[in-house]
This record gives sequence, structure tokens and C-alpha cells, in this order.
Amino acid sequence: MRRWARRSRQKPSNRVPRIGARMFEFSLIALFIIVLIIVALAGFFFWGLKHAVMLAINSVIGFFALYAVQAFLIPTLVISFWSVLFVAIGGLIGLILVLLLHALGWAF
Repeated sequence: MRRWARRSRQKPSNRVPRIGARMFEFSLIALFIIVLIIVALAGFFFWGLKHAVMLAINSVIGFFALYAVQAFLIPTLVISFWSVLFVAIGGLIGLILVLLLHALGWAF
């Protein structure tokens, strides 16, 4: 009976137990990092999409210009797989490269 009496006389602690406080801090940091990663990926996606659209527009303009040059200016210019590939990748710069190679007699 004496043991029980000693225990009951102990002062109650004013300290509130911090159960899960570290877990909350960890989850908040993890949430912040995940949000940063998502924002960075979205920004990279839209940056890439913008450049892909510009590349596609440049390639389409290059294709029409290649056909127009071959039809109206230089009928001896051969539209082959390689010339289309150069224009598809380079756009108008690729068309200038194709015309330069044709003028030098090295290709096309």
C-alpha cells in the first residue's frame, strides 16, 4: 500500500507529450519538396512544349519552302529522304543547308 501512496503524491507534469510532432515536421517538409518538384516539372513541360511547337512550325514552313523552291526555282533539286530530314530538323536553316549542298554539287 505504501507504493501506491508514493505514486499518487508525485506532481503531475505540465509537459504536453509531443506525439507525432517530428512526423508532422517531416510530412510538412516532404509536402514542400513534392510541391517544388511538381512545379519544376510543370515548368519544364511547358517550356519543352513551347519549343516543340516552335520547332514544328519552323519545320512546316521549311517543308513548304522546300517544295516551292523545287517547283519554281530549282527543278533539279531532288526531294529525298535526307533533304526532308534536314528540313524537318533544321527548318529554314535546314533548307538553306540543303540549297547550299545542292549548289556545291555535294548532295541533292
